[in-house]
Amino acid sequence: MHRAEKAGSLFILAMLTSAAVYAALSYMPFSAITSVSVDGTPSLERIFLPLAGSSYLSSRRFWAEIAASALPYVDDVSIALDNGKASVAAEYRKDGVMIASHEKVYIVYPDSAEEIDFEDVPFLMGLYPIVEVGDDFIGDPYRRDVIRAARELSGLSSLITWMEYCNNLTDGSSALIIDLPVFRAELAVRDVVSGTDIRESIAMISREADPAYADEAHYELFSDGLVRV
Repeated sequence: MHRAEKAGSLFILAMLTSAAVYAALSYMPFSAITSVSVDGTPSLERIFLPLAGSSYLSSRRFWAEIAASALPYVDDVSIALDNGKASVAAEYRKDGVMIASHEKVYIVYPDSAEEIDFEDVPFLMGLYPIVEVGDDFIGDPYRRDVIRAARELSGLSSLITWMEYCNNLTDGSSALIIDLPVFRAELAVRDVVSGTDIRESIAMISREADPAYADEAHYELFSDGLVRV
């Protein structure tokens, strides 16, 4: 075969190979991202929604994943691409408690505490207990007990919509106020007790709940038992 014929054959082979590679790549997640859906917080949306129009393998996607992993409540994040549509899903850290003052919101884990955006709170309320506190909470001697009790109530978000820690009650004492709208009730934890004690008290309140009773029922939990007031 002459050199010209060889060159022609190689050119045709290269063209066929390029066409095959292009066809293969069109079915792989290397194509452009046409749209993005995010199942997560507003902060995650801000990170990933701008990826629309970029390549699946671009550095923008790489840096977006790094930024998402830096959020204190994110354990892992994944992106799935289907016909140009990217779906973002996150896995969240466990054992978190949100502590909200008038100025800031923190998410507290057994080994860390970091500030988060207020706008992420509504989404995270389905995952973590939240306690409203005063601005002086950091110096409160019972803060660790409050956080521990709230953490042990994780998983009751369908019953507990809000908790508030008050350390300036009229009698000078403090209490963790737990709102239980499903039972038309409010529970004030007045002593340092375990999460099991609080859960058992909520179970007792649920058995006493009367849907026909219009007024909210008020309970107080002490170290020696539950009292309806």
